[in-house]
Amino acid sequence: MKHCFRNLTCAALGVFVAASTAAAQGGIRGRITDEAGAPVVDVRLVLSPGDRRTLSDDDGSFSLLQLKPGSYSLDVRRIGYEPQTVKLEVAPRGITSAAIKLVAIPRVLDSVRIAAKANGLRYTGVVLDERSAPMEGAIVMVPGKARELRTDANGRFSVEGFGEGTVLARVRKIGYVPQLHSLDLDRSLVDSIRMKRLAQNLTPVEVNTQSGFGKDTSEFADLDERMRWKGEQSYVVSREEFDEQGTTDLSNAIRYSKTGGRYGGTLSHPMPDGCIIINGQRALRDWPLTAFYADEVETVEVYPPKSDATGTLEARGCDPKKPIYVIWMRSTSKRFPPIPPSP
Repeated sequence: MKHCFRNLTCAALGVFVAASTAAAQGGIRGRITDEAGAPVVDVRLVLSPGDRRTLSDDDGSFSLLQLKPGSYSLDVRRIGYEPQTVKLEVAPRGITSAAIKLVAIPRVLDSVRIAAKANGLRYTGVVLDERSAPMEGAIVMVPGKARELRTDANGRFSVEGFGEGTVLARVRKIGYVPQLHSLDLDRSLVDSIRMKRLAQNLTPVEVNTQSGFGKDTSEFADLDERMRWKGEQSYVVSREEFDEQGTTDLSNAIRYSKTGGRYGGTLSHPMPDGCIIINGQRALRDWPLTAFYADEVETVEVYPPKSDATGTLEARGCDPKKPIYVIWMRSTSKRFPPIPPSP
């Protein structure tokens, strides 16, 4: 840049270089179908190098743009289908097309899922604001049962077909702190979920992100997938069970819980350490369970070795041969707040 004698000339040159670099980038667009040609939704795609991730849309389409020219591998996974790895070449200033066909794997529902349908317990939630007024139009995901519901004029939503055990509900509304709510369901019941308003001095982008409509979408899509395909060995412990144990460390809190005991936890054998994933996002491989406490945790997914059929946890860096704990922190957590950071 020594030949740039004026700041204006240097700035113009910088803009030209940046524009040239952007113009040289390419991308990938594609569509995923099954053997009958029907679109497959929510297929998880991981591009390497670069670790770019996306999910297929309702029509099976996906796109990965602003890629440097070169060779890439696209890992394609969807529960119930054979995984694939697709090799692709991205050319400068071009879009590479990818038509991917998935082959279904026949599966049989396990006894736990069949029992859940037979019991038919109903979970009804009432979403309220800080003044206890009902919130109409809040978006609710009940992982494993319903991907998107909207509350009615009375703030209510309802889902049926549960067996006894932990039920999760994620509630979002623009302008409010998103909630991941858990409870131990042993009968049909009505439950209240209170939403807290966000600070008023945020930008529109910050409001959108901190209301739960930002970068964490794929983490909750993976949670929904795990709950739909959860087998007999894995289980989920609710906030209600942790509330009874106060500041007990998580290694003891899980095995002291009713659910932990039901799945083989004993008072004489602590829970083994394994891979810990915080808020469905990042793995803390060297952290023990004793570093967390019952009163800061909303819910915990527990997966004994090789019990996660979806592969979503292995993709986040966990060894499937070891126990895996997905710890979802409460909204009040200071160490690992569940609200995505502002962009």
